[in-house]
Amino acid sequence: MAVAWFVWEDSDSSTAIPDYSTTKLLAEQGDGEAQYQLGLLLLRGLGVTSDPEEAQQWFQKSADSGNAQAQFQVSQFHDRKFQSSENPEHGIKAFNWLKKACDKGSWEAQTKMGQIYLDGLQIEGLEVSPDQGTAAFWFRRAAKNGSSNANYQLAKLLDANPKLAKNGEESLDYYKKAAEQGNPDAQYWLGVIYLEGKLTRRNHGLAMEWMNKAAQQGQPYAEYMVATELEREGKIQEALNYYARSAEQGFAEAHYKIGLIYRFDTLIDADLEKAEFHLTKATELGHSKAKEERIGLLAEQGDAENQYYFGNLLKNRYFDGGARKSFLHDQAYVWYEKSANQGYPAAQNEMGKHLYLGNPEKAFSLYRQAAHQGLSPAQWNLAIMYMKGEATERDRMTANMWRIISESTRPAGDMYSYGRMSARFQFAPLNETEMEEVQALAQRCMETDYEVCAGT
Repeated sequence: MAVAWFVWEDSDSSTAIPDYSTTKLLAEQGDGEAQYQLGLLLLRGLGVTSDPEEAQQWFQKSADSGNAQAQFQVSQFHDRKFQSSENPEHGIKAFNWLKKACDKGSWEAQTKMGQIYLDGLQIEGLEVSPDQGTAAFWFRRAAKNGSSNANYQLAKLLDANPKLAKNGEESLDYYKKAAEQGNPDAQYWLGVIYLEGKLTRRNHGLAMEWMNKAAQQGQPYAEYMVATELEREGKIQEALNYYARSAEQGFAEAHYKIGLIYRFDTLIDADLEKAEFHLTKATELGHSKAKEERIGLLAEQGDAENQYYFGNLLKNRYFDGGARKSFLHDQAYVWYEKSANQGYPAAQNEMGKHLYLGNPEKAFSLYRQAAHQGLSPAQWNLAIMYMKGEATERDRMTANMWRIISESTRPAGDMYSYGRMSARFQFAPLNETEMEEVQALAQRCMETDYEVCAGT
């Protein structure tokens, strides 16, 4: 009985998927290829209800008869078992079956073996040290057998380690082979190579041709690069579409760019809600510039907390690199003041420090407002002003009350930071009776949520 077996690894194969009944009959008669194909049908539920356990039984039969692809499937089975159970017995079986599949010519197995030697493998009873030369050997074997992924992995390896290459063009040749086989990552990197002129002359046209091919297959970095090209050409809506496709795959830079377009671009109507959404997404993915832009956007929209953080950003930029620009310093306190006016305690404390020397009365008021919201640094600064009698009558008891409260609310391990006015200031000692009274005042103040406190 002649059967045209389906080439599962070849997505362009026009050969029909084999009939389940015919394949099963041949498999039961001991045909190793039929056993492998039957395992795939059962694994993927094609023409029959999916049954991974029965699929594995047929893969094992086929593997025992020497079928390379079945041996790779058996290796994969034990690898999955090892990953879920961490039982080293499965890990060793996975590696041993992988070796058999490699020796029989499975390019999938050879590619995976190359990756193992590239990264190294260590489990109880088995250790494979990283060896780039051996990794290159297996990638070459797999590439020779037609693996686009092996071509790509080999190209990357030779690109990073030119000494492993047979000649200066070998890395580029493997990138081209993988790209021409349709590997989207290879297509993207080939685009980068032509864009940067690293392994060949720069060619912007070829670069974008490969970027577009990769983008059509959903390669997120290629989608981003195509988007930047469209944006440069003024095709904002098309650019947004590609940025969005890249962003959907979790690329933070794409979210960041969308946020900037909706916030600043003059060729499209501003949409601050979308800008905030994408800047937030990028921030969650760890994009530092997006975080700063988001803070600025929310500050401009009147959010007190972000007005304070925006003030911090500007003040930090003022000090960055030693090149102090006075307008950044001034702008920082504009935003601190906006935040303080809305009652944000950290901003009130910051403004209190800023105004302390020139306007102690205002500083005292700001410290007091922040202290009553439970901010430890402001409570400390207020204690100092009571102790020194600045902008208020000197009051040792109230000063020590706020000192005790501040010490009880400060972060663990923090003694004098968070804007405390004088780290070396020593409060006047109290006798036993005074200390009991101060502790009672502090307890009442905190228990009433700062509603009933001495000195107020």
